[in-house]
Amino acid sequence: MCSPEVRAWAACEQLDIVSNAAMGLSANHLAMWHAMAMIEESLFKRRYVGDQAGPGLLARVVTQYDDVVLYPPAYFHPTVGAPKSNPDADHSLRGAHLFAGTWVEANRERYQRIWRANDDG
Repeated sequence: MCSPEVRAWAACEQLDIVSNAAMGLSANHLAMWHAMAMIEESLFKRRYVGDQAGPGLLARVVTQYDDVVLYPPAYFHPTVGAPKSNPDADHSLRGAHLFAGTWVEANRERYQRIWRANDDG
């Protein structure tokens, strides 16, 4: 069950990148209004599209709000950066089935290690 005191959250894709693919905010949260207001200015100030309106913009905004919980990369992005190089990666790879089409039956053989790790219950 989700904790009621978490009004807003976002997943960190890397230690310094906040993912715009996994986030949840309560209705009318100020961080989203702030992000929307910054898009036009960001388009003129930033050259890389990921900084203009993607993870870069999101990171600049949500880190200004104390009520936005930032979850570590292993929670939503277990196959990139820090989680992938972690010696305890097997524990975080339980969520990796969401990556690279591992849910597709035809790809199961390629991802047997991940499927076995998830079969324990």
